[in-house]
Amino acid sequence: MTNAKLQQPALSDGDVKPKPEKILSKGTEQAILVAYRSFGLGVWGSTLRFIGMPLEKVALEANSGRVKHIPGGPSELSQAIRQVAQRGWADPWKVVTTRSMTAWFVQYGLMGLAFQMLDLGISRALNVPPQIFGRRIFDKENLEAMDRSRDSPTKQTVLLIFKSITAPFLASVAESMVANKAEVTRYLGPATFKALQARRVDKSILGRIYGACGPAFAPNVARNFIMSSTSFVITPNLFARLPEEYRTPRNLLLFGLALNMGPANGLAITMQSLWGRSLDHINQSPTARSSYRQVISTSLEQSGYRAFFTPTKLFTRVLMNTPAQGTIPWFANVLLPKWEGKVVQIAETILRVIGGGTVKHVN
Repeated sequence: MTNAKLQQPALSDGDVKPKPEKILSKGTEQAILVAYRSFGLGVWGSTLRFIGMPLEKVALEANSGRVKHIPGGPSELSQAIRQVAQRGWADPWKVVTTRSMTAWFVQYGLMGLAFQMLDLGISRALNVPPQIFGRRIFDKENLEAMDRSRDSPTKQTVLLIFKSITAPFLASVAESMVANKAEVTRYLGPATFKALQARRVDKSILGRIYGACGPAFAPNVARNFIMSSTSFVITPNLFARLPEEYRTPRNLLLFGLALNMGPANGLAITMQSLWGRSLDHINQSPTARSSYRQVISTSLEQSGYRAFFTPTKLFTRVLMNTPAQGTIPWFANVLLPKWEGKVVQIAETILRVIGGGTVKHVN
């Protein structure tokens, strides 16, 4: 056999260059994109949270029982800032352990991974459309499909609502399983948290659950559910229903920040305050256990509604949370999709190399 026979025929100007055959199934490609988005969310969230640690410490102090309303005295915000400043402004970063960095990465990555997987799984089980993601929220065709879905039977609507609640709730439980103990560590300090866990955890089933979840787990889940729902369900769906001329990447960023700073954090600070006050109560309790009803009742008796909602609590919560959480809809639907095609190409190249370098072509 001559070398000439081994050579591919030259392409003329009018010929179309053959394209590599697509070797990834739809399911495999979807799994790769889910993993890519989750990794990106983990890097994005953990980086911004680390940078904003002083803001987080101020917010944690402002949403705890350590800060009180003093008529004629220093404001709640100044009290929170003073408590952080007394320990030095470098102190917030000193309480960031390897566990915290890992928890942040896993928290945001797992939040995205769990939501996407649960949304896809529940959607298939209930035979309803999955959550819109990426460029689809800017497409006119997608908006028309959403308009047609309004005419769907009542049962379909109920299933969509059920899925839209269940997916972020289960994702929030998974997120809190990873993040709650790390958050408690940053709030109480590593030594105090270790001593608290030693008093709470025993060999009983309840003690093991306490050990796995960490203290004040329920309000942590409730807060994460509010934020997860806002980032992955409420913001994309509301934004996709805006007139087409308003659906731009810049407006998505502003829209996500507005929903995060207003309704989402307005609700989340009540759970954040309950979380902080519960930790203070648990830490002072001889049994290291607490009743949320008792914490709420005692807090309302002492401070009224200010125990759970004040402009200071909202302001500090927004400072801490908005840079990372409020930008997720924009980051996930605008920035991440820019490299999705490249990620799929790299995956296909790797699979071809693993498969022996054989590349099939189709005209």
